[in-house]
Amino acid sequence: VITPKIKQVNLHAAIRFMWILYWILPLQILLVIALFDYHQVTEVWIRHWWSGPSMAWFRGLFCEEGTANTKCKVPIEGIKDSDQKESWCEQNYNATDCIPIRKAATDLMESAAYFFLYTNAIAGAVLIIFLLLALGLLEGIISAPIVQRSKESNISLWLTLPIIGSLVGGAALLYTPQSLLRSDSGAGLAMIGIWYLVTGATFTISALLGWFISAKTVLNLRDKTQKEIAVYLFIFMLILAIFAVGSVFAVSLVFTLNIVKVGINDESRGEIACLIDAAASCSCCVINELDESEGMCDKKCPEWQTGDVVRIIQTQLKQSASLAAIFFLYAFSALRFGFSLRASVSKYEIDYV
Repeated sequence: VITPKIKQVNLHAAIRFMWILYWILPLQILLVIALFDYHQVTEVWIRHWWSGPSMAWFRGLFCEEGTANTKCKVPIEGIKDSDQKESWCEQNYNATDCIPIRKAATDLMESAAYFFLYTNAIAGAVLIIFLLLALGLLEGIISAPIVQRSKESNISLWLTLPIIGSLVGGAALLYTPQSLLRSDSGAGLAMIGIWYLVTGATFTISALLGWFISAKTVLNLRDKTQKEIAVYLFIFMLILAIFAVGSVFAVSLVFTLNIVKVGINDESRGEIACLIDAAASCSCCVINELDESEGMCDKKCPEWQTGDVVRIIQTQLKQSASLAAIFFLYAFSALRFGFSLRASVSKYEIDYV
């Protein structure tokens, strides 16, 4: 029986590649999850962006010949009027077939968009499997003791991704104009952003403790005690991180899966719709006294339904749940490492010469 053996290994390059895979895998998983349009928000964007200039190329591709910038371009407000007497189509083109033409084109566009998304998602999932296999084989080649020592000496590097992700994610959810989870958005879910910042803080403190643990040399009993205290604090901070990121995951998931409904009133719906509309499909976002007195604008952005806004909020919550799940695995893995580190430090023996 001939047993294949690895005769020569560039250990430094192998360890460096292992850490690259540790960084790439979570990002790949997050992006693949984003491609699965669980709440069908793609339909919302197509419907509201269809008549805008950004969709001109797609209208030329999917609309009936010669209708891309005419009948097929019927705007959202036109659809509302056309449900009654097809007034928009009659007034502009003296016809009554604008809505069927647009619907046929948008249906084709939706099918093409979902085919593109899910094809890339499947390809991305296959790539994740290959990356996991590569990581497993690489750790086997490097050997478990060397991997353990590399993690111990690079704890801060190991936790850099969840630190950056938590702090940037929390700041983005709380302060960026595109976020629908801000305190002033009306969705009532600002606590998620706050918990992300708390998670980032706990990961940061854990990384600093990890740096101290890796840098601390044990020469006497006092050094051993200090290192043991640092390990216990490291474990405690990771337990807090698990609690914080677990709370984010649980809240995001229950709203994403409609276990708890995202409740927004009509005023919040209008405010959010005016905020996220990027195709000028909203009307009455700025209501003046004249429009209000004449009854022209009784509410903001009537073109956006409550279901459209809720879909987009739930899509952001889905990404929040995905990110929280990845950080939860980071925290749990680091906690397991912390317990093994505690056992290792407790076995230190100090000899006096």
